[in-house]
Amino acid sequence: MHSAIATACPICDTTAGLTPIEGIAPQPWVLKQCSSCDLLFLANPPSFEQLATDFLWDQNHRREKVRRQADRTHAGSAFRFVLHSLALTSNWLLGWDRFDSLRRRYINAGPVLDLGCGRGKRLLKSMPPGIPLIGIEMIPSKAEHAHIRFAERGGRVILGSVLEGLTQLEDSSCMGAVAKSYLEHEPQPRVMLAELWRVLADGAHVIIKVPNHASLLRRMRGAQWSGYRFPDHVLYFTPLSLRRLLESSGFTIQRFGWVDRLPLTNGMWVVARKSKR
Repeated sequence: MHSAIATACPICDTTAGLTPIEGIAPQPWVLKQCSSCDLLFLANPPSFEQLATDFLWDQNHRREKVRRQADRTHAGSAFRFVLHSLALTSNWLLGWDRFDSLRRRYINAGPVLDLGCGRGKRLLKSMPPGIPLIGIEMIPSKAEHAHIRFAERGGRVILGSVLEGLTQLEDSSCMGAVAKSYLEHEPQPRVMLAELWRVLADGAHVIIKVPNHASLLRRMRGAQWSGYRFPDHVLYFTPLSLRRLLESSGFTIQRFGWVDRLPLTNGMWVVARKSKR
């Protein structure tokens, strides 16, 4: 059902300072934390084939939601409602759609690549007409739906894992990329980012959103934090580990301020630029 226990960190490749984390992941999943780069990761992630069949993102999300509701007390529900309200208020005070704002500032030419594009709604809603859209998606029904719409814009959708899809694209062929709620699912982040670096044109930006394991909300919620989802979330980033991964993969951090990782929100946003090696 699961792979052998990993002996090295997926980011810094160290074999020392890996601490098992108990009381969060259900059996048989094993969480470890790297003291060197601060990454929390699933040490025995399922294979791509299992993720594409037994642990599909949307189905696993529904199962996890049901499990959390069953474990939730009335006091816990009230506490969660207060935190959710504070998070919504923070976003309202900022006054913008975060993804669309970042996209308009950093990605304005194509082709644009969407990693884990789903049905393609992100880019179809945000990108102006006339810019080719390319997606990679592992769920056939979603990939087919997005392909029809992307083809109308001169693009396409590749069915398969992100890593497999990237190998089918030419060097420096994309002017921007989006990885919204994808990187936490990738068991080989350094290999994938090396391929993404190859595919992006010099100076192109990638917009990334992942759950923030260092957030105040996670610390307050503990094991009930909604960012924990097993086994399809295999990486749990902090600002330190996310920055280290991107910079060690040849990217320069373009934007990653406090407003991009508010303490009472689950996620964090970062914009990175392909730098010449």
